[in-house]
Amino acid sequence: MSFDLRANATIIATIAAGIAAVAVITIFDPPGTIGTSAAFPLCINGHPTRRPPNPTYGGLAPRHGFVRDHRCPLGLGCPDTALNVFYQSCDRFELEHGHYVCVEGEAAKKDDVEWQTIQDMCAGRITAQAARQLPYFQPGYWASDGGTHR
Repeated sequence: MSFDLRANATIIATIAAGIAAVAVITIFDPPGTIGTSAAFPLCINGHPTRRPPNPTYGGLAPRHGFVRDHRCPLGLGCPDTALNVFYQSCDRFELEHGHYVCVEGEAAKKDDVEWQTIQDMCAGRITAQAARQLPYFQPGYWASDGGTHR
């Protein structure tokens, strides 16, 4: 397993009481780069952690029929800023754990891509830096963001 140890990820491996190594990936970016807003563990033991609680979505207000979504996911260490948030269409919402979640439409498709990419990063199949550069997480890719993909 190899990891990119450049400016985007720090790997801390610990061995305690004869138990297998525990790897924690935390994002620390230089000022002005995409992950500046938060430093939190993204992966533990090769699995994604929960995202930071109560994202602000860059202060953007909710809109009926849309979800506020981070272009580049928080789970890849990207910021919770207005420049990284856009309104994404959703065809059907369901109530899950006290909040509405998009289960059908463009936002649901992007969520699937995000989750798979975050799992791949945590498993060491892609670096955080490479994941953040994928076209799915760039401005203008999804139709709701001016692109052609739905």
